[in-house]
Amino acid sequence: GTLATNTRQAATGATQLAAGARTLQTGVNTLIDGNLKIKGALGQITANLPDQKDLEALSSGGRTLATSSEQLADGARKLATGAGTLRSGTSDLQGGARQLRDGLVTLRDRIPTDTEQLGGDPDGLARSVQVRTEDFANVANNGSAFAPYFIALALWVGATLTTFIFPFLLIPDSGRRTGQVARVLRKLSVPLLIVAGQAGIVVLGVHLMDVPFMNPAQVLLTSLAGSVTFLIVILALNLLFGPAGRVLALILLIVQLAASGGSYPVELSSPAFQAIHNLIPVTELINALRHAMFGAFEGQYWEFMGRMGLVALIGFIVALLSRRRWVYTPDDRFRSPIITDVG
Repeated sequence: GTLATNTRQAATGATQLAAGARTLQTGVNTLIDGNLKIKGALGQITANLPDQKDLEALSSGGRTLATSSEQLADGARKLATGAGTLRSGTSDLQGGARQLRDGLVTLRDRIPTDTEQLGGDPDGLARSVQVRTEDFANVANNGSAFAPYFIALALWVGATLTTFIFPFLLIPDSGRRTGQVARVLRKLSVPLLIVAGQAGIVVLGVHLMDVPFMNPAQVLLTSLAGSVTFLIVILALNLLFGPAGRVLALILLIVQLAASGGSYPVELSSPAFQAIHNLIPVTELINALRHAMFGAFEGQYWEFMGRMGLVALIGFIVALLSRRRWVYTPDDRFRSPIITDVG
């Protein structure tokens, strides 16, 4: 009886198991259908996804957008700053406009409604004008005015004459072993003392002729600087061109007579002289002497002295570079050009 009962229960369970199996089969079929649908949908999604190059372009565009966003933010900040400045400027403009309006109102109120006709004649009007004259850098007389010009020319002539006294190109054989700097300094040493003494004598002579010196120490300093500059330039010409340098120095003297503006304004000379007026050392010396003697060219004295020093520096460099004109002679035949025909 128990077996029969359990058998019936087993049959019932088998029936339920069969029904569950059928339900499971139906679910499996539904799952398979769903997977097939998901597979088809994934295929469609995969087909519709962008290519790799499009994704890379999108990434690059994203970076560009980020950079542009930073630039846009910076521009926005600058725009905000400019707007603040514009607002401040607008306030100033409004204040100025109000002041202008008030000034125009004041001007309108002060303009008389009725104006009188001017009387008199041109001569009376001219006599009513009072001329006020202000003197600056007074010069006692015409001779004093010419003093800087003749001082400069005298110093140039004196420096040129040293080439006829000292053997500028002649070197004793014992000097072959020395360098170019030593040779140039050797040739400058004694003539420098001569032209320095010449400058003192010229200044003293001009002073004894009652030419006024506003600053005597400055006059002496300027004359010494001019003499040294002229000597260096003339030495450079001799070392560069040989004996022809003397002739060139004399030619420069004649040119500087007209181009320095010492006897009359350079504006009255030819365009060629006007072009070289500021390039010659005599011009700088004359202008510096006018300042030292009369107070002219206020505030420009050291400019003149600086340009004259630049000329001296260039002349010294040219002298150092000119090595081909030296003439060597035995030590016992080393003589002045006055005695020998060399140098």
